This record gives sequence, C-alpha cells and structure tokens, in this order.
Amino acid sequence: MTKYATNNPLGSTDPKDLFDNSQNLDFAANDITQAIWKDRFGRGRQTFWGMEERFNLFIQNSGYKVIGDYTSGPLVITEYNQLIRYQDEFWKLTAATSLPFTTSGNNSASWIIDSVHFVSVGDAALRQELAAPGGAGLVGGLLKPITWYGFAGGADPTGVKLSTAAFQASLDQVGYINIQPGEYLIDRSLIIAKSAVIFGAGRGISKVKFSGDASTPLLKISLGYASQAMVCLRDVTFNSTIPNCGPLVSISTDAASQAAAQVVVGDIDKLIIGNVDAYGDIATGNYWNCGIEAIDCGGLNINGFTLNNKTTAAQTNSATAGFRLKTTDPKVSVIRAITASNFYILRAYYGLETAPFSNAAGGITSYYLSDFEIVGVKNGIKAKNWCAAWHVTGHIDSTEQCLNFQGAALTNARFADCDLRKGNNGALGYVAGPMVTLDYGEQITFSGSTFSGINLNLADASNVAFSFTNAYNGSYTFLMSILGNTFTKFQNVLGQTNSAANIVIGPNAYNQIADAITFDANLDSSFNLHTPIASLSPTVALTVGDSSFTVDLPPNRFKSAPNYADARPVNNPGQAIRVVYDYAASTASKLTFRVYGVTTGGTFRFGITTA
Repeated sequence: MTKYATNNPLGSTDPKDLFDNSQNLDFAANDITQAIWKDRFGRGRQTFWGMEERFNLFIQNSGYKVIGDYTSGPLVITEYNQLIRYQDEFWKLTAATSLPFTTSGNNSASWIIDSVHFVSVGDAALRQELAAPGGAGLVGGLLKPITWYGFAGGADPTGVKLSTAAFQASLDQVGYINIQPGEYLIDRSLIIAKSAVIFGAGRGISKVKFSGDASTPLLKISLGYASQAMVCLRDVTFNSTIPNCGPLVSISTDAASQAAAQVVVGDIDKLIIGNVDAYGDIATGNYWNCGIEAIDCGGLNINGFTLNNKTTAAQTNSATAGFRLKTTDPKVSVIRAITASNFYILRAYYGLETAPFSNAAGGITSYYLSDFEIVGVKNGIKAKNWCAAWHVTGHIDSTEQCLNFQGAALTNARFADCDLRKGNNGALGYVAGPMVTLDYGEQITFSGSTFSGINLNLADASNVAFSFTNAYNGSYTFLMSILGNTFTKFQNVLGQTNSAANIVIGPNAYNQIADAITFDANLDSSFNLHTPIASLSPTVALTVGDSSFTVDLPPNRFKSAPNYADARPVNNPGQAIRVVYDYAASTASKLTFRVYGVTTGGTFRFGITTA
C-alpha cells in the first residue's frame, strides 16, 4: 500500500516513490483477498486476483439464459444475456435499455409498450441450435429455402401454420422439394412452370393438407409443349380440408403456341407420379373433385396412385373424376402415351373421363391401364371422340356403367382379365341400363373377364351386358370378339345392336341370365354361338305317369342336337322322379326329356345344362 504519497509526477526517481511502487505492485500481484488496490496517486486498481474473478464470472454468464415466457410475466431482467420468449421467438434487451428492467405486463397490449426495449435474437439462436446435438439435421430438413418453421421462410411440419410460401419459393428457385415427415398446410395453388421433383418420406408419412379455394388445383403445372420439362411427384399423401377441392394435379401445355394446324401431344414425358395418395371425405363435403387432370397434355406415367373420398355416401357431383383428359385448343388432334397402373379410385362420379375434344376429329391413343380398382363410381370409364390402342386390365365396380364409349370411336382395343361389376351398391343404388355401351368400333376384344350384375332387376330388359347405340356419326361396331368370359345375373347379354356386325361371341360361360340368350336378327348370321348353356330354367306341368317335355334352344346355337343335356328338378313336390335326355328326339333348336315316376302330377321347374 502507499506510504509516502508524494504525488510526484510519473517517472519520478525519488526513493519514496520507488518504495511505494514496489509495495503496491506486491499487493497487485499477490493479494488473493481483495479485488482492488490503490496506486501512489490514490486511484483504485484491479488486483490480478480481482481480474481473474471477473473473467470467470463473465465466462459463466456469456451464454444466453431463458428466464421465462413473456405471458408468464411481469418478468425482471437483470443481465443483457437473459432472454424471454414470446410468439415463438426469443428476445433480449436492447443496449439502450438500463438494467434491471421489469416488463409491464403479459399480453399483446403490454407487448406494444415493452417491445421497444427488445430485439429478436435471430441468427444468434440459429447458431446455438445448429451447434446443439442434432443440429446438422436442421440443415438437411426440407431442401432450402424450405426449412423448419422456426426460421424465417420455413415450412411448419405440424400443419398449424402455412407452408405455402416456403413450398412455392423452393419450386421457383430450385424446383426440388424433399418433404420431411409431418403435415404441411397449403392454402393456394402451387405454380410449377419448369421441371420439378417433389418427393416425401412415404405415403402417410409426408402429408400435405390443402385449404385453398374450391375447384382450384393444388399443383398447377404449365409446361412448354416442345420443352424437355418434366414433373415428378412421389411418396406423398394429400388431404382435402374444403368442399369440392382440387384437382390435386392439373397439368397443361402451351399447344396453342405451335404453328402447325394439328398438334400431337405426348411424345415427351411430362408427368411421372408414383405412390401418391389423395384423401377426402364425401360425408363431410371435403372431397377431391379430381385426382389428375391433363389439359392438352399427354406423356403421363402413373404407377401407384389413390383417390379415396371415403365413406359409402354417393358421389352425385358429375364434375368429379379420378383422371380427366381434355383439350381446350382445337389445334390438339391427338393425346397419346398415357400409362396408369396400380391405382385406386373410390367415390368419384367417373373413374376415368375423357371430355369431348375441341377438335371434333381428335382423340386419345396409346392408353394403357392395368392392375387398378375403380370402385363406388357412376361410370368406370367414360370416353368421347376417337380412342385407339387401348389396353385395359383391372376391376371396375359401378352403379351405372362400367365402360361408356357412347359418342366415341373405339378401335384396336383390348379388355383382358377384367372384373366388371354393376349393380346396387348399398346407399349408391343403381341405374338400370347396359354395363358396356359401344358406338362405332372395330378390332375390339373382351377376353378372360367377368361380367357380374349385382342385385339388378332381371326383369328389366335394359339390364344387359352390352349395348350398341351407334351414335358416333351414324357408324356401327364390327370386327369384335367376346371370348372366354363369364356373364352372371343379367336380363340378357346383348341389348340393342343397331346393325352391329361381324362379331364373334363364344365360347363364354353364362349363369343366371333371365331371358333366353337371343340376339338381334341382324346379328344371327355373324354371331358364332357355340357356348354351352348353363342358365335355362323352364317351368313344366307334368301329368301322372311317364311323361316328357321339351325346351326351346336359342336360334343358331347348335348345328345339331347337343350330345349331352341334363335337367335337374329345382323344386320337387314330394315325388321321386327321374329325368332322361332323349337325344334321338332332340334337334338343334329343341331339347327333349323323358320323365319317369310322376305319381300325382304337378308343376316342376328344371335347371338345364348342355355340352
């Protein structure tokens, strides 16, 4: 400590000053009890021990400390490194605010007053979270600019806050979105005008819910007709939260920009979809009105798609469809290269619809549908205009028509291994009429398929498997084969035929066909009817004693009497009878059976089969 205190100026060589300096330096360097020592001029100075203590305290307090939520206040802030949390953001005091500071309240009204004293921590919090365990995962969340919602411009995986801007920014800047697990809320159409890839972590894992306006698409894609641009969508589930939502995807090309008078679209792949779901609910009204809509656009490749509007309620909105193809420009003459497999459509009005072309002579070619289910619809496939090179294999369950080509020209079409069902489907009911309607057609094949009527009114002559309306430019169907199929529960196989010709039917299997299998006189010369009968069930009145009865066969069914026929009693009024086929007395148009053991007479009904 200072003893002489001469106050001589700096640089003094007075022994008294040298003594004071030596003694004071000893205290400064070696005192470990006091933080301050006084120099020879009487000024307080930090001892080394005091500086060490202050430095340790600084290190301890250099990180941020969250002292609580603003809404739990009032809060007292005593250090500049203390944070409060409000509206999902961290805040610290400004340098201009004196300590200690006490907040004035705990709600939005008091925040208006207090907010002038605070500044957002911002990127400082980001640095801390990136340095924390798992911080690297924040970088690889959704490819920038889509990041976790905690940062500016990010997407919210909880689905509470909108993620529209983040998704759109990513599409605009890089055209690439990796949708991480979670549910993201989108409130308007996402516009795609260049190549883009959108993929998630899997069905039901990466989810997007749409709350935009009715009848507006979630993904609105517009690509150059001749460009190589392509959009790929995979491994995502989309949910509707509004009535009449969608389409999920609407894709179009600028065909109108082409100089050619007739434009063919589909030579370049434009849309690839795999493992994508679109869920809605007719019961709540929040349903998708369309899954995929292509306007003046071909080159579609779909493998793994679901449009499921749930419940058993009937879809009465005739504007709804699983897939819809249409044109708006008369230049478009052909849409081609449509491939769809492993897809499921539930509760739409149409499973697949091709709207009338603006170009009356236009049409769709190279259309491949396989391994699909279209269930709970009015019409499974409804097509207009010209349809060529169609290959269809799948299951359709409809209440009106499975295949409706009325107003279309169908050529080079093959329907193989299909399961077609029509009928009363609970609350959906059914509309009487044919299962399949054809107008003009040639080179058409139905093979290996089942045609089933479910709870149809078999007395209604309109409930048939096929009907030919010939409404397409007055033309008719010819060059058609119906081979190796099974028909069950129809009033008849064919309804109106309207000059259809050169059609081969058989061999097929028939079961529970209400009417005798007869055909229009115009078809008798062109139908080859050599299929065994398995559906005649005549009612016969028999007298006492040995008796006989005959059964008329459909015309042109056999060239001679069948080699084998069997009549089994369906009802038996207490009599043990025996029925024998009389081949010698039978002809190509009439079966004769001998009956033995009739004791009291009565009315019998028989089930007839032939070979």
